[in-house]
Amino acid sequence: MIDYFPLLKEQFNNRISLKEKREGIIQVFAPLYHEDGDMMEIFLEELPTGKIRICDHGMT
Repeated sequence: MIDYFPLLKEQFNNRISLKEKREGIIQVFAPLYHEDGDMMEIFLEELPTGKIRICDHGMT
């Protein structure tokens, strides 16, 4: 699989980071905000099939 993180960091001027919240679930911290100014909660979850799900885990 291609490592997209360096490309994302470059495109976001190094203002993006990742943090493992639980095994298999990574939170993305990026300068993305809702209309009310709250930061968007973005999680990446690796599925048993090898695919990655992008979700908010009910945080919106």
